[in-house]
Amino acid sequence: MENEEFKNWRTRMGFTQQQAADALDLSLSAVVNYEKGVRRDDGAPVEIPFSVMTTCLGLERKKMAKALIEEKLVSNRPGGITAKDMRETLIGIFELA
Repeated sequence: MENEEFKNWRTRMGFTQQQAADALDLSLSAVVNYEKGVRRDDGAPVEIPFSVMTTCLGLERKKMAKALIEEKLVSNRPGGITAKDMRETLIGIFELA
């Protein structure tokens, strides 16, 4: 994940830099460094660790899953969502990745 991709992820998630730091269990300065691609103190290049990248993808997938499930719940009223609909929605979420 490149620095611009990281910033785009944060924007898609609707996070401030502090919210992204909290969600990823990072410091605010780490998020700032990742977005700029360099360290603030010495200008050295910063690579986003694989573990951060996979956490970003997992959080985004979770957000998409929640939105899809909420959409299904609203569209299926008054009878509610069926087990078949829920299964299809969850399968669809994994196909998005």
